[in-house]
Amino acid sequence: MQNTATDTDVKVHPTTKRPIMYYTHVQPFLPKIREWIEQGITDYCIAENLGISRRSYEEYKKKYPELQEIYKRTEAKLVSVVVNALFKKACGFRERVQRMTKNGEIVEYEEYFPPDTTAAIFFLTNRDPDHWKHRNALTSLHLQQHNQYNIEVAEKRIQELVAEIRSLEESPENPEIQD
Repeated sequence: MQNTATDTDVKVHPTTKRPIMYYTHVQPFLPKIREWIEQGITDYCIAENLGISRRSYEEYKKKYPELQEIYKRTEAKLVSVVVNALFKKACGFRERVQRMTKNGEIVEYEEYFPPDTTAAIFFLTNRDPDHWKHRNALTSLHLQQHNQYNIEVAEKRIQELVAEIRSLEESPENPEIQD
């Protein structure tokens, strides 16, 4: 990549008196960096394209607000593009399509893409979670007791039944139950 910075643009390090690489290798290419981010190019590849190390590039991202702003704005733009595409898929849409036939003619027609239930669920659970969230947790409503017994009464009744079964097993008048 050609360096377009002029000598008057270059700032030097106060102690080493060497040019600061941000001003020579990054700042002149901020518009190009924005394009690369929008295309989904990784930070590693961006640093390589700029001729600097990934570590230096990460430091520049933390240190220089103009580079941070590029990432912030580009991220917001990319998120809005994806949200719009997800909404479109969730609702269904029509699109003009061009196809070439076997004899080489180009045919244009409108194709219908039906709504996608999974996309709709995903969209709603993320955009309106108060009304459309997965409810896996038990609520107090699920834990309500539907009979007149509490645990102590139930345990007492179980003990009574066990005692009754034992007495029946031991009684000589019921030969079916004995071994």
